[in-house]
Amino acid sequence: MTTRNATARSAARTTPGTYFLSLTVENVRCFGPSQTLALSDGHGRHAPWTVILGENNLGKTTLLTCLAYFGSVAHAVGNLQKSDAPKPHLWEWISGTGTLLRDADGDQGRLQAVIALSRGAKKSAQAEIEIRRSGFTINPDARIPQSFTFHYGASRRMPQGESLAEYDDRVGIFLDDDVALRNPENWLLKADYNARLHGPEAERFATFAERVRDALSSILPEVAEVQIRAAEEPGGSPRVEARTPDGWVPLRRLGFGYQSQIAWLVDFASRMFERYPDSPDPLAEPAVVLVDELDLHMHPRWQRQIIGYLTDRCPNTQFIVTAHSPLVVQAAAGANIVLLRRQGDHVVIDNNPEVLENWRVDQILTSELFGLESARPPQIEAPLNERRDLLAKPKLTSRDRARLAELEAQIGDLPAGESAEDRRAMELIRRAAEKLQSDA
Repeated sequence: MTTRNATARSAARTTPGTYFLSLTVENVRCFGPSQTLALSDGHGRHAPWTVILGENNLGKTTLLTCLAYFGSVAHAVGNLQKSDAPKPHLWEWISGTGTLLRDADGDQGRLQAVIALSRGAKKSAQAEIEIRRSGFTINPDARIPQSFTFHYGASRRMPQGESLAEYDDRVGIFLDDDVALRNPENWLLKADYNARLHGPEAERFATFAERVRDALSSILPEVAEVQIRAAEEPGGSPRVEARTPDGWVPLRRLGFGYQSQIAWLVDFASRMFERYPDSPDPLAEPAVVLVDELDLHMHPRWQRQIIGYLTDRCPNTQFIVTAHSPLVVQAAAGANIVLLRRQGDHVVIDNNPEVLENWRVDQILTSELFGLESARPPQIEAPLNERRDLLAKPKLTSRDRARLAELEAQIGDLPAGESAEDRRAMELIRRAAEKLQSDA
């Protein structure tokens, strides 16, 4: 553990955390009867990572959206409790809740979350929302803690304009594809500008902006450094650049995968900076982050590393994410792995799928988590199955042997070994065996 990370962890322990321990949904979209998503580590504390898997259209995004609603409800309840208005019920504080209902015939649904009020989860609160077509109802006296939850949908992107986006709708990012995050270049330039003013906040802006740039350079593949380049001519504008094997490249000229990750990482970092103004390292403070399709636009090597990078830099953040990649699952050692399955006319939540510790990627692909019948190319699956059936016969006819030869030619060589070096070694062994056979 580095000295910086140790200091950050120590500082973060002084701030109590608010985390999700579970989410129950009933009559919500594809979920019919009551289903519970486990978000704890099995020992009464929140799980630092929960990875939700499942085929398309099985409700992964819906679960994240429901969690996002609790942040909005907490905010709405807080505002209502400060008001002198009558408080019989809280209605329609958030638009769109009715769209969560399962079907046109049903008029009611339910969301319930168990939220830890402290890091040790010795205290917890249950928040329940009754959803109706016209909005939702909740007991205004219910104790729903303010959850500092950040939400990043699959459409996350860098804004094209120069303005700093301030869109703070807690669930809009999941519901509106046109929602842009904060402009990362603008925020980094603003932090750099404030650091040069030599005011009371200058050192804090300088330190945190440097940490954000360091985090980006360590998380983004082949980015060695992120810098602010001063304007090259009078009246010009400074810009943020990344040093890559191709030289210094402006953020907007990086690949889309890079831009997608930079967009949500800087958005999250900037909001943590505002939320924890007195912290020596805001990224080490408590938060809940929901990310839809964590592996979006990522190279496989990047998919294997992202969880480790984020855990190291955000040690007190609860990450609840969806993914489609076996590489993310393989890298998520110790995480909650959740599988969504269709059962008749509704989807069920399996919080205890088979354990895949130390499994290879091809083994994970053919497990119940992804359900592929084979990790081989689809065009040779049928010939392989037919060859297997022929070889299982106690005695082969001449016709069987002829068909077997045809299948062998169709299948060709099947590489063995887990690495390129293993495959080369197996190829040498095969050639040596053929030579010995021909010399015999």
